[in-house]
Amino acid sequence: MRALNVLTFPTLLVAGVTLAATACSAKTAPTREPPAGSGGAGASTTSPATTAVTTSPSIGNQAAIASATIGGVTTTTGGDACQALEVSFTPQDPTVFILVDRSTSMWDNMFWNPLRDGVLEVVSRVHQDVRLGFGTFTGQGNTCPLDLEEVGVIDKNNLAAIEAFYTPIMHPGVATETPTPAALKKAQELLKADNLSSPGPKYILLVTDGNPDYCDSGAVECRADVTVRILQDLKADPQVPIHTFVVALPDPGIDQQWLTAFANAGAGQPVAAPRETEFCDDIVPATAALLPELDATVWPQGTYGAAMGPEKPYNVDPAQQDQLVSEITGLLAGVKSCVFDLTNAAGEEVISIQAGKEAEGTVFIKTSTNSDPGEAQAYDAAGLNGWKVNRIEGAADQIELVGSACELLRNPETTGIEFGFPCEIIIEVPE
Repeated sequence: MRALNVLTFPTLLVAGVTLAATACSAKTAPTREPPAGSGGAGASTTSPATTAVTTSPSIGNQAAIASATIGGVTTTTGGDACQALEVSFTPQDPTVFILVDRSTSMWDNMFWNPLRDGVLEVVSRVHQDVRLGFGTFTGQGNTCPLDLEEVGVIDKNNLAAIEAFYTPIMHPGVATETPTPAALKKAQELLKADNLSSPGPKYILLVTDGNPDYCDSGAVECRADVTVRILQDLKADPQVPIHTFVVALPDPGIDQQWLTAFANAGAGQPVAAPRETEFCDDIVPATAALLPELDATVWPQGTYGAAMGPEKPYNVDPAQQDQLVSEITGLLAGVKSCVFDLTNAAGEEVISIQAGKEAEGTVFIKTSTNSDPGEAQAYDAAGLNGWKVNRIEGAADQIELVGSACELLRNPETTGIEFGFPCEIIIEVPE
């Protein structure tokens, strides 16, 4: 019997954690290295754990996970284990760019300070497990030059940089506006540049209290229509698709119907136009220069159908700190990747699961109410509910959780995931 190890993670996110699995581990099960001071050969020092690696009961003739280092806790196999092949199950790193409206209404409505405190609390909870960028945006005057300031670093463990940037921001002293379409385009540029060195799922978390502007006025419907178009373009980008979440603050003048349209456009869902936009004037040159891919004379700009999709904006009140933190924290739980790359210990994409024998593997999702063995997930070649294998020409296989299994993995109450495969069906593809 071979033992499996279990990857456990904080109740929010797991990202960038590598599990190394040794195929054909013949004898000993993985054991936790003793902490310093426990004595004995090979004693090592480990930092306090924010996550843990534990050992499950033996399950069949499975490949053993040889080592995993998460939150300072290290698990290793015994010295007699076969080391013929190591397999890594690596979640893809999600990246979230937090984009906060800095128009003067954020101070006029008394939102700025409590929102800042709530957002920083959320960042403190997730920054070790998700790559974060952060920026604020506004604009002023009829020509509306976009004023987007950002931290300059997109990475994990970014709390200190974000806090140092966000905390000292003060009221600008003059009336400013909300050029949302231009700000979204700038955030897209930053995320696409980041993707060159850190590929993986990309998201924008848009936080605003007002209807979008060009800053040169125009009807609300026209500015909102352009925002729908930009959000749809971001999600449909063939190289780096970006999913945008919309967090709305309770300004009485904000249009909830258009916010719902934004939420669906940002998620790639169908959008029904709340109102007609064919009457709109041409986009003025100052704004058109910021959005060169748009034809300034064509309306509607967005793509609309008869029915609105299922997505809703996240409506939060900064005065209700617990609600704000809970809503945004729960939202970010949804960015947890359900796709795991299979690589060897060197990170080379040379690992495959033998075709026709995928169902011999096991996948268990650990929850707060069922941590041992966890909720069993069925292999589903059709990709509806359970897990499947993605075979990519020229690259390693991927294991993807789909349907209800992916939803369960993303549930904040989920604490870990366990993979097990018979030694003989994990193969190393020759170069």
